[in-house]
Amino acid sequence: MKYKFSVVFALLVLSCQTVRQLVDKQYVAGDGVNISYVTAGQGQPLVLIHAGGLDKSMWQSQMKELSKDFWVMAYDVRGHGSSVSTTNDQLEIDDLGALLDQEGVDQKINLLGCSLGAIIALDYAMAHPDKVDHMVLVSPGLIGFQEQNEEFLQQISNYVAALQNGDQAAMIEELKQMNAIGKADRRIDPGISDYVEDRLAAYIDRGSHLRIPRLVELNPVPRLDALTMETLILYGDLDFDYIKENARKLDEGLQNAELVEVSEAAHLINLEQGKLFNQLVRDFIRQ
Repeated sequence: MKYKFSVVFALLVLSCQTVRQLVDKQYVAGDGVNISYVTAGQGQPLVLIHAGGLDKSMWQSQMKELSKDFWVMAYDVRGHGSSVSTTNDQLEIDDLGALLDQEGVDQKINLLGCSLGAIIALDYAMAHPDKVDHMVLVSPGLIGFQEQNEEFLQQISNYVAALQNGDQAAMIEELKQMNAIGKADRRIDPGISDYVEDRLAAYIDRGSHLRIPRLVELNPVPRLDALTMETLILYGDLDFDYIKENARKLDEGLQNAELVEVSEAAHLINLEQGKLFNQLVRDFIRQ
């Protein structure tokens, strides 16, 4: 009996590991671009959309932990990571829709996006509100609203100046400030710092920083109240004020929103406060 129990237990462990195994995949978008993505877990779909200039690797902890409860998918937005963009004919939400078709998703999904990823998630939810169960918007960009903020415009101006001067080091530093460091003058974890610099350097080397994401809604604010899905909005207390304003505007406009400030974090909350982040997301979708 002891032997039989050990064999059964081993098979159960192996089965659980197989279910959560990370699988690298790709599909060809309608315009011929290869979109790279990973999947893990089983259950209700949860799609993760990364921040601008980074890629799906920023979700490593979330793929490991959240796949215990959900069928998690994370993809490289075209022009990022391994989704090398040779054309710009597709809408961002078309790429997301093609991913869901590729995986045979036939149920409502949960969407989680950070920064640029939050912009894409919101764009998809507005185009397909009947297909989204829960939405999590992290350090959200908000097209049509943030452009009115002087702090945002100054950050963009600094970046454009570096771009015009052909100063790649300055470009990386400006993007790193927006993506990782936040408003405060502070030192971040060396591992996070090195990771962000590496991903941003690859992003700029490919020339992907010159691509303008293609969206359906260029001013979603007036239509926010049409969305009824439960939405969790997260922002870090160390992030730029314009991100906090974006978050508050979304909370104000969406019908069923919950706004949470996360301490000791800037833009990449999932990296700086990973354990808390994972729990917040898990509890929110399960509710």
